[in-house]
Amino acid sequence: VGAPAYAGVFSAWCDLRELVPYAFGYMMAAKVGTGIVAELGSMRISDEIDALEVMGINSITFLCATRLLAAWMVLPFMYIAAVGAGFFASYLAVVQQIGEVSSGGFFLIFWMFQNPPDLLYSVIKGMAMATVIVLVGCYYGYNASGGPVGVGTATAKSMVMNIVLVHLIGMLGTQLFWGANPRAPIGG
Repeated sequence: VGAPAYAGVFSAWCDLRELVPYAFGYMMAAKVGTGIVAELGSMRISDEIDALEVMGINSITFLCATRLLAAWMVLPFMYIAAVGAGFFASYLAVVQQIGEVSSGGFFLIFWMFQNPPDLLYSVIKGMAMATVIVLVGCYYGYNASGGPVGVGTATAKSMVMNIVLVHLIGMLGTQLFWGANPRAPIGG
């Protein structure tokens, strides 16, 4: 029926709107979020945070705000790189591995169904996930107690919370950006 020729549609829409934001959120939660919890938690149980406060340094600003600012500076570029990697992986899977469509045919359909607002909305969705992940990591790490076991427990709790929040933000972002108007030029 000619459906394989339209494989680029799924790469254009599914990768950008859903697959990359969720994969980015999972990786951020697993690597960055838990790393922040472990780092701040170990600082908390070894009294390094208390030492900062004794020296008159606002520990929340010094430890948490700087991590959030660093995330905001770096992660948009990392997210765009993740989008590019996702598109390249889709191309390899559809054109090179499955082989049902030519390279030119894939890119014709792929670019026909791309639009700048989708990229902008996807970046906003990914950055909302990243912001929440960093904030959750800072909260659980800053409030860790109970020695190394407490830090491990805080890390596990933050991971669970981050996965739930990634799904909630993903769902809300999809409804907000594409719920009323999916911008799908298919049909009459």
